[in-house]
Amino acid sequence: MMPWSRAYRNAQKHPNTFIFSIGKTDKRLTSFKWVSDFYTVQDAIYKQTARTDIDISNPDDIDRYNIALSRNDVSLDRLNIEHDYANVYLVTNQTPPVSGLLSPLKIIQ
Repeated sequence: MMPWSRAYRNAQKHPNTFIFSIGKTDKRLTSFKWVSDFYTVQDAIYKQTARTDIDISNPDDIDRYNIALSRNDVSLDRLNIEHDYANVYLVTNQTPPVSGLLSPLKIIQ
């Protein structure tokens, strides 16, 4: 096991490398040989329930808030977010940012 971003970089550089699991995007289609679709996921954005001022109705609304995403996460591609956005923090582990949000959490889908 290794951090996601390192696994992703290794798979790009070294042939015969297997990643379980990886999100399939148009940007990644030609970079890898895809074995099978095991499952689908739905992205979610978490916020504190008490933060009624946060309203995200479409991807453009994300620009108004600070967000943390894993490096090389499929969400970056899906939301068309570049790494140099001032409000985007790339992390190696999602646990600390999520833990940093005080309970209770609300999932926005």
